[in-house]
Amino acid sequence: HKYDEAEKAFHESQTAYEKVNGKVGDGYHAILSARIVNCHYRGKPDQALEWQKQLQGSPAGKRAYGDVAASLGNFYHGRGDLSRADGYYREALQAFNRNIEDDLLRYAETNLMLATLCADQGNTTESMQRIAESQAIVEKRKGKQSVLYFVTLIRLGEVETQADKLPAAAAAFGEASVLLPSLRNVPPSERSILLNGLGELAAKSGDFRKADS
Repeated sequence: HKYDEAEKAFHESQTAYEKVNGKVGDGYHAILSARIVNCHYRGKPDQALEWQKQLQGSPAGKRAYGDVAASLGNFYHGRGDLSRADGYYREALQAFNRNIEDDLLRYAETNLMLATLCADQGNTTESMQRIAESQAIVEKRKGKQSVLYFVTLIRLGEVETQADKLPAAAAAFGEASVLLPSLRNVPPSERSILLNGLGELAAKSGDFRKADS
């Protein structure tokens, strides 16, 4: 979290890279991406505007900016700045090229983030639509035996619970619970979301002993 020191290191990296390769290539885009995000962490987003323009000025850079915008959406979402987070998530979705396999999956993942934000804003309809879109992409490209598909299920369960559609929420959380033991590398945060969702669902159903467990 020493963001000013990080900025000095990124600046040195960029200077060294430009001497060898100029202002092109994935390495250059990676450095600019890191500096942009770090500027926001430092509370100085205006300093990143020129670098954002550089990324958005080419197809390869635009793809890199998709990851930046998704990260910034997540950052501002966590800070409770829902309006700014919404804008960055939508910028990210526009930046990804859905004709490219990796971009399509990144689109699906970011789309789930935006779906969660929509639910937080009370827009259940758009949230459900976005979850369904991501779920269809992930099932086709990765199959159901994947961590990302597991994430779509627990996001669906969360939104269904918020909308008081308890049978649908139970079905989504139940499928996720069955899938979980067969998956590797599920982040602890996602396991926690599943358990919290099951607890909230049990509480809404009146089973407080189960919710407490």
